Amino acid sequence: MNYITRIHPSGERAPVNTGQYGWRRILSVAAAIAVSAVMAFAVTGCGGGGGATTATVAAPGAPTNLAVMNTTGVSLSETLTWSPPTTGGAPASYEIYRSTTAGAAFLPENHLISLPATTLTFIDNAGLANVLTYWAVSAKNAGGEVATAEKSDTPSTTTGGGGGADTGFGNNFSAALIFAVHRTFPWVT
Repeated sequence: MNYITRIHPSGERAPVNTGQYGWRRILSVAAAIAVSAVMAFAVTGCGGGGGATTATVAAPGAPTNLAVMNTTGVSLSETLTWSPPTTGGAPASYEIYRSTTAGAAFLPENHLISLPATTLTFIDNAGLANVLTYWAVSAKNAGGEVATAEKSDTPSTTTGGGGGADTGFGNNFSAALIFAVHRTFPWVT
């Protein structure tokens, strides 16, 4: 019979039978030591506290150089272009607002679309009429949203002069068209 030495908490040494009971006891002691080590690490590895730090994101400045103009050759369509803000934080997105009432473009109910921060042009041709319309573009991030002053224009209707003008409809897809002609061959029944 093999014996190992077991050390009691009092410091006494006693022989332990290495049978199944002894190994189970040793394994449970090893598990207790491992758990104790993990607990000690968890308690001492937590850090010193000291309060949370809060990151503050600066709101972007207003986009610059907003221009609104009729889209060339497209009826009731406006092209908006702008430049990124020169002050404040970096925008996460650009927000487009539209209204037919002066001073009301930058109201939440007039929000039209959100665009990625890499986009600096937008073509608006959804539901426009031949009336004076106002647009505002804002730069937005977690720090806030700052809009440009309103710009206005009247979307116009363009008339095609003999089919050369784009009417704004279709997808401008151009490809060769292949037509099949049905023929009857007497030898085919």
